Amino acid sequence: MTGSEIIVEVLAEQGVETIFGYSGGAILPTYDAVFQYNEKHNNAMPLIVPANEQGAGFMAQVILEPLANLELLW
Repeated sequence: MTGSEIIVEVLAEQGVETIFGYSGGAILPTYDAVFQYNEKHNNAMPLIVPANEQGAGFMAQVILEPLANLELLW
């Protein structure tokens, strides 16, 4: 099991329902692990990658109020 797969498993065990993140080279293995997890679990933990960092923060803030299970992955 890779470090990226461990991160995704811990997020799933903690009940995370949505992941917001900003794309970049260092995070791509983790995003791959999220995609693989979602293929096996019927898109259980969608990954939302906006066009810029400000968009990610704004989206997460808007979603945070009604949702208790939200994590940010930067």
